[in-house]
Amino acid sequence: MAETALQIAAEGLAPTTQYQVYLAESDQPPFGNLEPLAVLKTNPDGAGIVQAIGPLKALAGISSSSSRPSRRFLIVTEIKDSSHVLLWQTRQSGKN
Repeated sequence: MAETALQIAAEGLAPTTQYQVYLAESDQPPFGNLEPLAVLKTNPDGAGIVQAIGPLKALAGISSSSSRPSRRFLIVTEIKDSSHVLLWQTRQSGKN
């Protein structure tokens, strides 16, 4: 299976803090099953960039044999509490 790269940039978070980035089944709470992608570390200004490389198409439910891939969404949570969602991708905008 081919690997895919994904780059995530976020701002407005707490300075010098770690966050968990997930791929979620839904863009609405409680977000469904969460697949961990990467740990985002913020700089002193509360912004950060992280890359995830791997079989992301498989995690997202996208395959060449699938006629209708399922939609997945990115969410950012506190590293120790995945129920505390700080940012999430929606169908309309790019983040909340």
